[in-house]
Amino acid sequence: MPPDSLSFSAPRPPSLLSPLPSPSYPIVDRLVAGRSGESRLSDSLETAFAKGHGRCCAFVESSEDGPAAAAQQGRMETIDEKSWRRINFSTNLSCDDCGLDYPAPEPKLFSFNSPLGACTECEGFGNIVDLDMELIVPDPGKSLRDGAIAPWNTPAYAHELKKLLSIARKIDLPIDVPFRDLTESQRALIVHGAPDHDFGGLGGFFAWLERRKYKMHVRVFLSRWRSYRPCPACGGARLRPEALAVRIGGRNLGEICAMKVRDAAAMFRDLELSEYERQVGRMMLDQVGARLAYLEAVGLGYLTLDRTLRTLSGGEARRVSLTSALGSSLVNMLYVLDEPSIGLHPRDIRQLLDAVKQLRDRGNTVVVVEHEEAIIRAADQVVEIGPGAGQRGGKIVFQGAPGEMQKSSDSLTGDYLAGRRGFGPNGRRREPNHGWIRLAGARGNNLHNVTVEFPLGVLCLVTGVSGSGKSTLVQDTLYPALCRRLRKDAPKPYPFDDVFGDGQLDDVIMIDQSP
Repeated sequence: MPPDSLSFSAPRPPSLLSPLPSPSYPIVDRLVAGRSGESRLSDSLETAFAKGHGRCCAFVESSEDGPAAAAQQGRMETIDEKSWRRINFSTNLSCDDCGLDYPAPEPKLFSFNSPLGACTECEGFGNIVDLDMELIVPDPGKSLRDGAIAPWNTPAYAHELKKLLSIARKIDLPIDVPFRDLTESQRALIVHGAPDHDFGGLGGFFAWLERRKYKMHVRVFLSRWRSYRPCPACGGARLRPEALAVRIGGRNLGEICAMKVRDAAAMFRDLELSEYERQVGRMMLDQVGARLAYLEAVGLGYLTLDRTLRTLSGGEARRVSLTSALGSSLVNMLYVLDEPSIGLHPRDIRQLLDAVKQLRDRGNTVVVVEHEEAIIRAADQVVEIGPGAGQRGGKIVFQGAPGEMQKSSDSLTGDYLAGRRGFGPNGRRREPNHGWIRLAGARGNNLHNVTVEFPLGVLCLVTGVSGSGKSTLVQDTLYPALCRRLRKDAPKPYPFDDVFGDGQLDDVIMIDQSP
């Protein structure tokens, strides 16, 4: 049945022996609204989908025109001199009217580690490597003439700066004002260049270097001026639009992963589903709910689900690893933990102990290498090796319950547990009168616009519960900020306003737990 034409019944009339124009629509059934039963409608649709390879059309008689008709679904057709609205249906996730076609949902579609689900722009990483103007112009208080553009201060590429200075008057670019005072259009000239004056700008300069990055020193030079930024296509969600179009509880997977653990757990608990939907997704919902509950149980409810492992503190990473063991529901297993309390605040040790006891109470054996007093006291059995280190060690000094250990005269650890040995107070403290380093407006990760002063010439301790922001403040903000001021290579610091007092330092050195 070609549009804007006639309908006819088989067999074909002799006047229509020529091939039918495309598209043509075989009629499966004719129905009248309110008079046809539901079973007949269902049977007709099943036949149409089966013969149409998953597609069918419904022609609805319509005489409306104007804005109301334009807003309705489908397209207008004229058949037998009558107006009909053609509405397309498909068993696939597609729409003929707007041309969208979505793949069938499967696990790989929702995994950024799979080509089927990963964002095509960032390949599932959530960020892209791009030029960082904060690295290219480390001191925006300098003018162009004074060398505000750091890559062009090297002798090998100083000709780029000379070219810019030579055409600055012609392109109306001030070269004696601070870089921060340049307008957006003036900065665009620096970045994109001026082709009329044979100047490629920063973009052309780095594109030229890209063609020469087969040389090691060029690759190293390029890496100095780049940093990661969120992918403009997926916004950091790491998934392609087809995966993000699927929603549960009104949120897509990217939005759910951006939630805190405690908020995600509450969302899944309060999820409104029909009885059929809940039955179909019962196993998945139970597993998700259990994993989120374990994360809450070990005190990690404040973390967002999309936090990468490298941004977690040592204590947080260890507790995340514990939740994988808790979530496995295995029994009759032997778990070996090597000093799990390293880097943990005393408050976090209680949560760690609760998780370890859950493993034990499930019918497993847990062997822990540990020095922390609270964990020793919580043990069912303690084995002490000694009595000293090196050649003086290697012997079993004590084995038994913690209470028995305190009574043993051979146990050095028991002496400390019983209070027979210990540390006295340190009465000598240095006065903080050698100056200060002031870090203002630190707001990386979970820091809330923190301003703090670090006294010089003393032992200054930064403490707090695991995940409170200690490493973010010191390792990820203070250290790289001071490195930049002292012209040392370092990762880009987390957001902050300013750092003061760096002129009192000759150098800054990071000594961390890396092997």
